[in-house]
Amino acid sequence: MTVATYLQYFKIYLAQTFEYRTSFFMWRIRQVLSLLLSLFFWGSVYADTATISAYTKDDMIAYLIITNLVFNLVAATSLNSLGSFIYSGELSNFLIKPQNISLYLLSKEAADKLQNLFFSLLEAGGIWLLFQPQTSISLQSLPLLGFFIILGMGVTFCIQLLFGAIGFWSPDTWGPRFLFFTLMGLTSGTLFPLDILPSWFTSTVALTPFPFISYFQGQLALGRVNSDHLWSSFLVAAAWLVALGITAAVVWKKGLKDYDSHGG
Repeated sequence: MTVATYLQYFKIYLAQTFEYRTSFFMWRIRQVLSLLLSLFFWGSVYADTATISAYTKDDMIAYLIITNLVFNLVAATSLNSLGSFIYSGELSNFLIKPQNISLYLLSKEAADKLQNLFFSLLEAGGIWLLFQPQTSISLQSLPLLGFFIILGMGVTFCIQLLFGAIGFWSPDTWGPRFLFFTLMGLTSGTLFPLDILPSWFTSTVALTPFPFISYFQGQLALGRVNSDHLWSSFLVAAAWLVALGITAAVVWKKGLKDYDSHGG
């Protein structure tokens, strides 16, 4: 199939996103309310103190807005229903056609990321204007910020493929996914900066892929990452991307083999 075919998939999925407008906009409102709740909570915490672990109130507001923006771009995905897509047998419709399932999934994911980028920027910009944190953003870090956002997207895409691959053998993909993403929500840094916790915890979490979902990007934007930390973090993130990519490829190959042998 040609590139135009996958571009068409991209357009179709983008149009489907707005087909159920009420559900879509209620989801966006939920995202905004979740961030506002976090901001008001931390606002009350700062009522009795000027700084928390070297974060002023303005620093914390800026950090939360940035990390929630990044999280919405990196963690939001079109692959949540991938497990049921496989287990229900819908995957068979694609396997019998001359098309690449990976490119099809990437086309959907790209459409999902585009609409998330557009609305997340609007929401974050509006909330920034509302709270007006007096914190400067490191403009020199913007290229690196974009790079680590893309790196985080790659990591989460591989993780989503692995959870979706459970559908080759079981319909129960929601339970493991729920537990994993609850853990990710607590360790990705969207609720609070991870470095306000004990150093042993931060050092341990730094070896996992979770900080690269949003925490590390927030630190970059605020100019809190030195060159040594930058390189070590890049090596950890790149290692996770390679390891998860290889694992996802192996699991998918095994899953497709079993799927075909059972007449999926």
